Amino acid sequence: MKKTIKIFSSHEEQDKADEKYYKKLSSHKKILELEFIRNRYIYLKYGSLPRLKRVYRIVKRKQS
Repeated sequence: MKKTIKIFSSHEEQDKADEKYYKKLSSHKKILELEFIRNRYIYLKYGSLPRLKRVYRIVKRKQS
C-alpha cells in the first residue's frame, strides 16, 4: 500500500476528502478498516486485545 500525506487548509476540506475516500472503498475494505480502528481503540484503552475466558465446571455423575 502506497502511503501519501495530504495537507488541508481547513477541517471541512479534510472531512470532504475523507468522505470521498470512504465512498470509494468496497464494503469488505470498510469492514477491515473498522476492525482495525476497533482493535487499536481496545489496545490503547486496555493494553491488549480481549480473549475468551476459560470456563469449566466439574459435574459429579451418579454411577450406574
